[in-house]
Amino acid sequence: MALWLTLLSLWLLFVLLVPKRGFGAISERLRQTVRGDRIYLFGPPPRPGSGHLAAVGGETVRLIETGLPLYILGLRAEAQGQRQRATAVVVSEPPPPAPKAHPSRPRQYVMPPMAWRREWEAVLQREEHETSLAEVSTIPLPVGPPSTSSPVLTIRTLGTFQLLYQDEDLAPKLLTRPTLCFIWLYLLSHSALEPTAPVHRQLLAEELSPGLNGEQQRIRLRHRLYAYHRILPPAIAQRIRLEGDMVRLEPAGTSFDVASLRRTADEWASGTGLLPQDVVAEVESAIAMCDGEYLPLWDELEEKLTESRGTAGGLVQSVRQLVQDIHVRLLLRLSHHHQARRELPRIIPLLEEVLRRRPDRQDVVSRLVDAYRQTGQVSRAEQLETTHRPEFTRTRGTRDK
Repeated sequence: MALWLTLLSLWLLFVLLVPKRGFGAISERLRQTVRGDRIYLFGPPPRPGSGHLAAVGGETVRLIETGLPLYILGLRAEAQGQRQRATAVVVSEPPPPAPKAHPSRPRQYVMPPMAWRREWEAVLQREEHETSLAEVSTIPLPVGPPSTSSPVLTIRTLGTFQLLYQDEDLAPKLLTRPTLCFIWLYLLSHSALEPTAPVHRQLLAEELSPGLNGEQQRIRLRHRLYAYHRILPPAIAQRIRLEGDMVRLEPAGTSFDVASLRRTADEWASGTGLLPQDVVAEVESAIAMCDGEYLPLWDELEEKLTESRGTAGGLVQSVRQLVQDIHVRLLLRLSHHHQARRELPRIIPLLEEVLRRRPDRQDVVSRLVDAYRQTGQVSRAEQLETTHRPEFTRTRGTRDK
């Protein structure tokens, strides 16, 4: 019994007297705590909860960690540092005296010659007069089909942007003028969705300058439309037609890839039977064109010019959606052609591409499963059925009825 009491006493002495922290930085910590640079010697006491019992428990943990002598020194240093911070006085220099008052010295301003101002106003009036003439005049539109002898402007917008005219790409010249390029591409995108509908000038002005008031928007657009005929090549500038308050892009004399896709889809995408052989090549070429994104440079141009604050981005996105819809229609039409010819292996990649772009097309799922089974790809058919099991079962049950 005496041995256990002796061991217990030694353990209590060890717990209460011997510090558990390192000795190397204790002196420096004490000096910093006394000066008020530290709030606590080693850190705030742990608080396992709230109330007096939690505070007592936290201080007990500090006592065991530091030992009784160092714990007492730490409390004294923390108290002294708190008094030091409380009595610290911020010493500031008195403000400098106010400078003496002196009479203001008159300044001599020199006006430029009045002839300079008159010359500048004359230039502005002349440009305004020429702009108003171009504004009120209606550029005559060509009557009848375009002449076959005149060169055609080829407009390529899917996956790239090119304006090919007489073996020359005029797109770089347009891209050097971001504002004019924005107007031209906006009108081009509008014509892709509504080929015969013009755009009101106020709407175009708001898209070009979304942060300005109405008058400033109209003035800026008027100057930019006038600049077309002074800066850009005629093959580009003459496509912009002004008709009173309406503006449009003249499609005559152009070969526009999106318009070509629309014509092909409207003419051939509605049937389900065989296609003529030359039309098959045309449809396959149109499908290859659809792989490119419409105007890939537009997002950067819009962010640079208007910070994407207008609705022009939505217009371009609608054209991109139109191209995707045409792509799906042509893929399905070509698949029906190969199905009529009993060319089942050629149907599968077409339907897989449609399903990748339109995963909700259950009719495509049913056709693809049948094609897999008829070509001996039973495992792929079962995998596809498992992936679309609820919808596929519902679709097949409806079809069997």
